[in-house]
Amino acid sequence: MDALASRFQSASWWKWFRETETLNDESPNIRLVHGPHCIDSSLELRDDPWAYIVDGDLELHGDLLCKTPESRTSTLIITGSLRARNVVYGASAQIDVHGDTTLTGFVHGMWGDGGAVFGTHGTLDARGVLLDPHTPIWAGRLATLILGGDGWRSFTPDFRNGESDVFVPEVLDRGGPFVDFYRAETWIREGHSVFIPEREAEWRARKGLRPWS
Repeated sequence: MDALASRFQSASWWKWFRETETLNDESPNIRLVHGPHCIDSSLELRDDPWAYIVDGDLELHGDLLCKTPESRTSTLIITGSLRARNVVYGASAQIDVHGDTTLTGFVHGMWGDGGAVFGTHGTLDARGVLLDPHTPIWAGRLATLILGGDGWRSFTPDFRNGESDVFVPEVLDRGGPFVDFYRAETWIREGHSVFIPEREAEWRARKGLRPWS
C-alpha cells in the first residue's frame, strides 16, 4: 500500500481506497494491474478482502463478479473504462469506475447493507440494473432501465419489485410478481434477459433510450 501511495496519493479516490486496509482485521490482498487489460473470461473477486487498482481500461469477455462477506470491505478502482457482459456485486464490495461502463447485459446488486456500491463517473450503458432495496448505484449518466428501491438520491427506479409486468417468469419468485434476485443472477449469468421483449421496448422508448438489439 505504501508503494502505491507514492504513485496514487494525489488521486481523488486514494484516501477512500486506502481505508480498505484499516477497515479489515486482516490485510487485504493488494494488486495493481496495468491497463488496458483484457480477460477472455469472467473476473471473480470473492471472500478474502481485496484492494485492486486497474490503471487504465478493463475489458472482460465475461462477467465482473465482486462479492465479499459483510465483515470484509473490499475495493476495486478502475481508472479508465469498463466493458463486460454483467456486473454482479454485493455485501461489502466497492467498485469505482472512472470512465464509462458499457455492458451487453445487466448490473445486479444485492445485500448492500455492508457498504456495497457500484459507481461509474461516465455513462453506465447496460440492458438493465437489478438492485434490492438495500443496494445503491450511481453514475454520471444512467442509460438503462432500473429495478431498485426508493430513497436513493443517486437514481430513481423505473420499477419497484412486485409492481411491474416487465419481467420474464423465470426470474420471479414462485410465479408471483416479485423478482427473486438469486434466480435473476443465475439467469443473467447464463446469458438471458430478465425482460419481456415487448415490455422492454415500450419502457426504453418511454425513457428515450435506444432500442436494445
